[in-house]
Amino acid sequence: MKILLITNYFPPEIGAASHLFWDLATGLISKGHEVSVLTGFPRYNVKKEVYLNYKNRNKKVIVEKKNGIDIIRVYMPFFETQSLLAKGVEHLFLPYFFSKGINSIGKLDAIITCSPPVSLVFVGYFLKKKYNAKLIMGIQDIFPQNAIDIKALKDPLSITFFRLQEKLAYKLSDHITVHSEGNADYLIKKAHLPPSKVSVIYNWVDTDFIRPLPKINKFSQQYGLTDKFVVSFAGTMGISQDMEIILKAADELRDKKDIVFLLIGDGLKRKWVEDFVKEKKLQNVLLLPMQPKEIYPWILASSNIGLVTLKKDVKTPVVPSKILSIMASGRPIVAALPKDGDAPKLIKKAGAGLVVDAGDCEDFAQAILTIYKSESLEKQFGAQGRNFAENELSKEVGVLRFEKLLIKLIRNEKKED
Repeated sequence: MKILLITNYFPPEIGAASHLFWDLATGLISKGHEVSVLTGFPRYNVKKEVYLNYKNRNKKVIVEKKNGIDIIRVYMPFFETQSLLAKGVEHLFLPYFFSKGINSIGKLDAIITCSPPVSLVFVGYFLKKKYNAKLIMGIQDIFPQNAIDIKALKDPLSITFFRLQEKLAYKLSDHITVHSEGNADYLIKKAHLPPSKVSVIYNWVDTDFIRPLPKINKFSQQYGLTDKFVVSFAGTMGISQDMEIILKAADELRDKKDIVFLLIGDGLKRKWVEDFVKEKKLQNVLLLPMQPKEIYPWILASSNIGLVTLKKDVKTPVVPSKILSIMASGRPIVAALPKDGDAPKLIKKAGAGLVVDAGDCEDFAQAILTIYKSESLEKQFGAQGRNFAENELSKEVGVLRFEKLLIKLIRNEKKED
């Protein structure tokens, strides 16, 4: 098959969607398919010099090949700020910028978009009509509902606009994939989509890349973590992620001198985190910027616990991708999540750690202490999580499920012809 992936995030950019689409592209190529990617100049979680390296070539479209993937990169403006307004403006204009790369794309059998941003579906639809290809909308977060839940989107006119955009995107897509059963139920019941149009394909993790590694390594030695009980959070520090509960737990446990809270990442709440640490004079918090992908397995290896948090306002059944990575690393999870979501169910099904109600600071700190006091429990949760990741959440399993879906959709198309 000839397959195009359309994504706003792709390596060298760092992030869950970026890594998922890289894995999907390389995985499909390994199965004999031709894969191309339409994306922008790298600009998220990369040094500005990386972006300027593309911009200074004075081309609106740059085509490159990496690991067998034909990558079509289009010019996108670089926003110094990560404000909601900046991201909103960019998402509105994505179809305009991405359309510049269309002439560099040949005949296609299937197109997969990554949402949000929802607007990329409209670029995919143009190519769908041009080549009579199948269009799959891969949803990571249900937008705009996730933004409404956390009050990032309040204006009634904006909500109406994005609701209409969402509805149109669902209509134009031939099929929609989500990463949990709860998300599928939400689309079927709330968006009134037919069950036959929605498939659950769990997000995956590269269990060869992220695997159990020794606690004593270059990263832990560099930051003096080898003899500490390390509680880590690595990823986006955004509005949905409850950074407050983590820092309150650090404040409550500050008398435990061998416990270190390792916080790594960037996002809208990063500055707030920095200010809180300074205000409370938290000596047990080590705050680092987003790290390169190749460092991530060693961050997890240096940890005794991996943290996962979401605000209680998050109503859509989100499964943060860091859950999969922590499991694959053989480390236990302590999570504070809305109990009716899919993420707590996944952690409990895997037996990979402890889950408390979103926003419950006292229980969250106590859960950390429970594992801190029991080395056997730490090892048990870690081993069970690793086993589940290998059997249910590996890259190979995820790519195979996507391949089967694509074959099914394309064969039905040919039968109709």
